[in-house]
Amino acid sequence: MSYIRHIAGGRVVDPNLIDVFVDTAPQMLDFLESVTPLETQSVTNLHDYYEAIRERVPGCKDFSRSVEPLPFPAVEELGEWSELLATRSSLLSLGADTTLKEDEAARGRGGALATLEVVAERERRGIRVKGAALVGALLKTLLDHDVQVRLQTPAQRLVVDEHDAVIGIQASSPEGP
Repeated sequence: MSYIRHIAGGRVVDPNLIDVFVDTAPQMLDFLESVTPLETQSVTNLHDYYEAIRERVPGCKDFSRSVEPLPFPAVEELGEWSELLATRSSLLSLGADTTLKEDEAARGRGGALATLEVVAERERRGIRVKGAALVGALLKTLLDHDVQVRLQTPAQRLVVDEHDAVIGIQASSPEGP
C-alpha cells in the first residue's frame, strides 16, 4: 500500500479507494475475463517504473505488478468497428504489433520474443495488442449485448440509483443530450 499511496502523491479524492482497488483488482480481472472476450497475462519482465529511484519510493520492486491484454482479433470479432481501434502505439518505444511482454523480451529482459511471422500475421489479420486489445474486447461485449455505442459523445455525469450503484450516464453530443 505504501507504494501506490506514494505514487498517488496525495492526488486521491478518497484514500480508501486505493485499498478497494488493491483488494479487489484480482476479482475485477476475473470478472472481466468471465463476461467478456478479454484475456490477460502478467508482465513479469517489465521493470518497475520507479526502479531508477527505488530508494525514494517505498515498496518499489525489481519488476512491475502489471497485467496486459492478450492480442485480440479485432477485424474478425468487430468487423467495421475495428477501424476505430488504434493500430499503432503512441509510444515509439513500444511495438505496434507486439505485447508489452514481448517488447521487454526484445530488450533482453527475459520471456519469449515475437517472431517476424507472428508480427506479420497480427498485422495482416488486424489483431490488436495492448490498449487497443483491451478496448476491442470491451467493445465486442457491448456490441454483443446490443448496447448503443455513440461516438463523439462525452459523458457528463454518472447516473446512480438509490444505493449509489451506477446505472447509466448522462452524455451530450453535437445533436444534444
